[in-house]
Amino acid sequence: MEKSHKEKMMNGELYRGGDPELVAGQVHAQEEMQRLNAMPAGDNEARLGLLRGFFKELGEDAFVRSPFHCDYGYNISIGPRSFVNFGCVFLDCNEIRIGADVQIAPGVHIYTATHPLDPAIRKSGLESAHPVV
Repeated sequence: MEKSHKEKMMNGELYRGGDPELVAGQVHAQEEMQRLNAMPAGDNEARLGLLRGFFKELGEDAFVRSPFHCDYGYNISIGPRSFVNFGCVFLDCNEIRIGADVQIAPGVHIYTATHPLDPAIRKSGLESAHPVV
């Protein structure tokens, strides 16, 4: 049985980013990020509740400031007592794992996505993603 594009993406293999399952995941993430980024700054319980249901893991006393943007959300793990400042972008086409007690500055971008360097393969529209841990 052939692997899905999501399985290929998570295995670091070439996959098609426009696959309907992947696009649906991106749309869901965009909707969740719109909700997160529209929340009042002081509504920490709602913010943390949304992120706990959205991220793979959000450790105790971890915090993410808005605005925040990501591709999927379900590939992001943030350890205890870590802080992600405003304006960060995580392209989580593969796993992004932030450990404990990490401080991430404003405007940091973390990308798991990449594109083939070979022009013929790149022209095909395939891409790949590798973990950032």
